[in-house]
Amino acid sequence: MNDKIELSLPGTPIPEELLQPATLADGPAPAAPQPPVPEDAVPDPVFAQPAPAGKKGRGEKPPKPDKPPVRRVGTFTLGVALILTGLCITASFIMPGFDIVTVAKMAPLVLVALGLEILWVTARHGSSRLKYDFLSMFVCFILICASLAAACVPVFWKYYGPERDLTEYRLAHELEQKLYDGLSGLGVTDCSVYINLSGMEFDKDMTLSDLTLQDQVHANLTLSGDFKEQAEFVAAGEKVLPVLRQNGVNDVDLYASSATDRWEASLYGIFSLNAAGDDFARRVSHEVFVTDADGDSYWYDAEAWANRAAYEEEMRQQRAKEQAQDEAYQSGYQAALAEYGLGEGSAADSEPPADGEGLDQAA
Repeated sequence: MNDKIELSLPGTPIPEELLQPATLADGPAPAAPQPPVPEDAVPDPVFAQPAPAGKKGRGEKPPKPDKPPVRRVGTFTLGVALILTGLCITASFIMPGFDIVTVAKMAPLVLVALGLEILWVTARHGSSRLKYDFLSMFVCFILICASLAAACVPVFWKYYGPERDLTEYRLAHELEQKLYDGLSGLGVTDCSVYINLSGMEFDKDMTLSDLTLQDQVHANLTLSGDFKEQAEFVAAGEKVLPVLRQNGVNDVDLYASSATDRWEASLYGIFSLNAAGDDFARRVSHEVFVTDADGDSYWYDAEAWANRAAYEEEMRQQRAKEQAQDEAYQSGYQAALAEYGLGEGSAADSEPPADGEGLDQAA
């Protein structure tokens, strides 16, 4: 064999002995001494051999232990919540009697369902790590709240919207016309009606016959006449109450006013509207137009003013009595001075004695 065997390492000179041809007659060539390999030499990738099985190669990291699988919690519950929310909103649009507000009050049940899902995943996959999908929870929460709010807008619009106000105004106007015809000749000079429908559901085409006891029907009546006594005002009010009850009025305020007196009675509820006599009189308030000592004029409760006038009269009489006693004392004192010849210009007359002291000394 005349071929030369070339073994080399990058950056290492090959000795001359290794470049001589080898023959079969010479037998196996003796092993040539290996030259030292520099520390910075890079091994030829052709001769790079992998490390034996079972031994770690240089620079290799030990394998990491297997981690338990991760289970996401919350996605299923919130997905079901979105489906149910969409179904409820759709039902509120196609079913007039569906109460979407009651459904919105049941929103905390989503938290109950989420807790059940956590317990179920923990019991079935105890070795798994739970990961809460907070982003999905937040997005679903926003979607659910926005959807429920959008579904409740028509309900609140129906309760606070213009249709309700127009219906109440129309009914009040119709009732005023009926009361005008019924109260004619009973001494009523003015009448105004206010109607407040109860509940959220109402028919915009409803009539006065559709009103219920839960609906507030309030009337303000002004009675004509110069009433000086409470009994006169009570008698005039009792005449109009039957007409009000027949037309469904459940609250009424009665007024009457003159230059010096003002009367008012507030009757709320079915029992008050059936009041008569003393029961009616207990609900009547009376005010009088007065002018005080400073010249100010205003309306004042008649009973309180009468008590005040009686008190002032009692105080006036007390002051008059005290003044009469002082005058009698001064007269007696002057008479005693004249009896003992003490004139008005004397020193003894310059200051009156206290508690009759001068009279004792004169005696």
